[in-house]
Amino acid sequence: MNGRVLGIVVVIFLGVFFGLIFSATQQSLLLDRMQVAQLGEVKDLLRTIVDRHDDLKADTNSILEAAAKVDQLVGRMPSPQKPSRPKEDYTTVYKIPVTDSVMTGPETAPVTIVGFLDLQCPFSKRFQPVIDQVLEAYPGQVNYVVKHFPLNFHPQAMPAAKAVLAARLQGKGYQMVEKILENNKALSPEKYLELAKELGLNAGQFQKDLADNDEAWTKLIQADFSLGRDVQVHGTPTYYLNGRKTPARSLEAFQAEIDQILKKK
Repeated sequence: MNGRVLGIVVVIFLGVFFGLIFSATQQSLLLDRMQVAQLGEVKDLLRTIVDRHDDLKADTNSILEAAAKVDQLVGRMPSPQKPSRPKEDYTTVYKIPVTDSVMTGPETAPVTIVGFLDLQCPFSKRFQPVIDQVLEAYPGQVNYVVKHFPLNFHPQAMPAAKAVLAARLQGKGYQMVEKILENNKALSPEKYLELAKELGLNAGQFQKDLADNDEAWTKLIQADFSLGRDVQVHGTPTYYLNGRKTPARSLEAFQAEIDQILKKK
């Protein structure tokens, strides 16, 4: 009985042993098949890459040929011409009314400088000290009139001009011009009120004047702009000496022209 049991145990052991060997063999074969399949996929991928490379090479050649043709066409085209600036006329004497404009200096001065300004323009700011030097150099002989020429790409140019007109009603129009130009990188309604207070203006009256005269001052500033177009203003600032446009942008250049005017007077 014990021998029979031992025989059964041996048979079962051998069955399990050979079963494990068979299973391992099958798994090995399965792995080999998977590897073969994967190698086949890699081979197909490489073939696709090679084929695509040939296509890309052909496409590249086509692109290079097209680019060469474009270069030839561009080479035959005339070079674009830069738009020429209008030729400045420094001989014509224009009649420029100064009524309703901010002025500094005596009205009876023999020399009148008219400046068409955009108060947000960096160049109008740059040359303002030169105008002040000229006025200081010729006390009683030169006055300065401000005309407004707000450019459409400076959104604060029009409001700044109105702030000047509001300050003018309280006798500080030219001082406001100078204040605004000094601060023209940070203009806003709040800034105009701040500058009005710095000038000692009645802030409430200043704001009221801005509101009450908005429409009338818009028309007045637009009239200045139209006048500027009529007298050939092409940019800001543009200055006129007794109605004649001047290229002067330094104290010395202004002095040379002013001295000639005074000599004739």
